[in-house]
Amino acid sequence: MRIALLLCTAALLAASTSQSRAQGMPPEAREKIHHLFDQHTKLKRTVTVTDTGYTAITESDDAATVAALKAHVKQMSARLKSGLMVRRWDPAFAEYVEHYDEMEHRYEPTDKGMKATVTGKTALGIKIARNHAQAVSDFAAHGWEAHDRRHPGVAGGKDSFSGDRRRRKSEELSVKPGINAKFLDPTLKVEEWTEKFETESREIFHQRNQILASVALKPGMKIADIGAGTGLFTLPFANAVGSEGKVYAVEISKKFVEHIRARAQKSNATNVETILCTDRSVKLPGHSIDLAFICDVYHHFEFPQASLASLHKALKPGGELILIDFKRIPGESSDFVMGHVRAGQDVFESELIAAGFEKVSEVKDVLKENYFVRFRKP
Repeated sequence: MRIALLLCTAALLAASTSQSRAQGMPPEAREKIHHLFDQHTKLKRTVTVTDTGYTAITESDDAATVAALKAHVKQMSARLKSGLMVRRWDPAFAEYVEHYDEMEHRYEPTDKGMKATVTGKTALGIKIARNHAQAVSDFAAHGWEAHDRRHPGVAGGKDSFSGDRRRRKSEELSVKPGINAKFLDPTLKVEEWTEKFETESREIFHQRNQILASVALKPGMKIADIGAGTGLFTLPFANAVGSEGKVYAVEISKKFVEHIRARAQKSNATNVETILCTDRSVKLPGHSIDLAFICDVYHHFEFPQASLASLHKALKPGGELILIDFKRIPGESSDFVMGHVRAGQDVFESELIAAGFEKVSEVKDVLKENYFVRFRKP
């Protein structure tokens, strides 16, 4: 069977996202992949589906784009061979990495681009290879528009794969290794982070009172301030829920935990309890909270499936989850956000929904650089 499929738009041979950048993609490689997303309309991609996989030819009349494509293919080939993740949260790409050894890959330069031939060694390998070609063609057709889109897998089971060829499938892999390393540093200086977190130039700090009002806490509620940091919201939450309520300040940083505890004691906030969590669990008892507050923290979840599962368990039936995080919009968001935040709102929302939460509403008149979404545990 040979089916010719011609797309007059770009092809990114092995699409790379913020997850790739988090696992050691050097700045030069990041520049190349960004160029391909930006200039996708300057490329032509022909995909031929074969009996054993597919052949793709990607070319351009633009010399800079050709150079970027060739550099990207070389870098991505090395990455895949070493077993590093690519678009960990995207089922089609996650399974492609997981089953990489079930396929043979051959890359050949052409005068104006690259030719890739992928041959499956097994029936599943063939199926995954073809599906991957289709997913990459989505990038070709839509560029940045398709950047945050999840592409269905074909290997069966859940639509998110939790292993690669170096680990058991039952073990979730980090979506962004090292994202919290600086907070785990025993020499961390809290005062330096206080200056960064609690400054008027940070939208979350500047709009803290409006955020608090929109959360709409009630006396007696039990809430979890997930990734509480320096305690920006912890004490205001404690005042809002009153003496009959409870605030769990959940943090992965021991230094931050000690700092919040000291702030609570100084303010005589006896309804604040600090929790030292892990990168996979919030460490809260089941059905213990009415609301979970996650503000500019979810992109720091290194193992979101496990962490969300623990949060889902901790919430009471009908309990709510507030998600506030950076808007990640190509061409609009800052370079910092594009490089630091692994995915956009649609992806993060889909992950929460997959974890068993349902979206209730979105507050759109409080923040500009961030989005504010309310979820509920059914």
